[in-house]
Amino acid sequence: KFPDGGRALRQRDLASALNASGDVAQFVATRDTVTGLEHIFSGSELREKGMRFDLGGYQCHVFLDWKHLRDDLNHPWRELYEHLRGKGVASLADAMRDLQLKPVHDALRALLDPPLIASLFEVTAPQSGQAGKKTAPAPETAAVSTMKTPPALPAQATAIGDGHALQRRKEALDLLALRVQAMLQAAQSLVLGESAESLGVPAQSQWQGSVEAALASFTRKVEAARRIPSLEKHFRVAWSTHACSVLPNDAARENLARWATVIAWAALHALGELLSVSEPEQAGAKLFDALRLREPLADAFSRFGLEDEGKWRASARARAVLANEAWLPGAPRSAKSPHSWLHDPDVLWLINVHDYQGVRYFNKEMYECLLWWMALPALIRIAESPTPDPQKLHELELQIESRIDAAEAAGYQIMALFELGEGSVPKEPPPVADDDQPPINEAEEEEITPKGRRTPK
Repeated sequence: KFPDGGRALRQRDLASALNASGDVAQFVATRDTVTGLEHIFSGSELREKGMRFDLGGYQCHVFLDWKHLRDDLNHPWRELYEHLRGKGVASLADAMRDLQLKPVHDALRALLDPPLIASLFEVTAPQSGQAGKKTAPAPETAAVSTMKTPPALPAQATAIGDGHALQRRKEALDLLALRVQAMLQAAQSLVLGESAESLGVPAQSQWQGSVEAALASFTRKVEAARRIPSLEKHFRVAWSTHACSVLPNDAARENLARWATVIAWAALHALGELLSVSEPEQAGAKLFDALRLREPLADAFSRFGLEDEGKWRASARARAVLANEAWLPGAPRSAKSPHSWLHDPDVLWLINVHDYQGVRYFNKEMYECLLWWMALPALIRIAESPTPDPQKLHELELQIESRIDAAEAAGYQIMALFELGEGSVPKEPPPVADDDQPPINEAEEEEITPKGRRTPK
């Protein structure tokens, strides 16, 4: 408005209003208050072409919180912009983090390849289009694959009877090791970038291991894992249905998904060894979270026939066995609390911890499945020896049995089990009032005794 009362209309283009210079490395981010999603636009395209978006009937966008971003080696905003193609996301920061972690995620998916693992363990890979078909749930509802496989042959008999099979296994193991190496190197490369701190990846000075040592450890574990099914005959009692639902075994005809979870654990353990030689389990769990491996791992498991909750449970088990080494059956005694698992959200979910009338209960079958899965590292250590140690197997079996008995004696109550202590079974279980009985899943074949103790029929 002029002093004499006259007015003039000043027009500015959108790029000038947003201070977009036209630099190809400049990007502009904003939040749509209508949808709550965040969007990214190219500064150069805003100047040359303006802003383009589609509007349906009675639709509108309200863009606020504008900010400038600059594309560089550690912040590849152009790559994210081209990936999104105008689509909004809940968080651009999270989308960028996923993009930066993509090399690690892709390497993890590549090593969990059904044909490769099928060749390594001589089982049948899923046919095209079959992985992902739903099947009747197993007792634990999470660990059974839909692929049917012939009974595994003993390693020695296979080697003698079919030299080609031995060569195929060696080639498969070599290829698997190369893919694990690619994952380890992808994780290491993140440390060298400026974005390592923002990603939550430990600093370069904290990485104590070497790729070569971690690979050698991974290979030993995989070779030992092949002998896990043969260990069952050394147990006094045949493995239960719960054990067979999570561990590879000769009786099952659906082993491929179980082998995949074993390979995933061995790869994550190798990742932990790369960070910390002294505490690879805790380091592996730390990197599992920092590198956001849960979703890509679950996605990889879906190719083995694990769907819905099944793939997420398998992913949670892979982390739980790393994060709770003090509680593992057969684990060396340490000063760490064996009850740390009570504070692990993954474990609490896996055993279905729930409240009923102020008491926290857990599921019997799910607890036993997890307990057997947690015995995997001990079984691997025993299987690393060409001749299994009967004494160690007997001790492991007793530990598992004592924990199952302790859970039963505690009435499947979390606090009662904590107070009881693992491996201790009192003469009388803690009483539960008749009018305070916990709900029973109709799928569980069990009954409540007069004293409130839940026992199998």
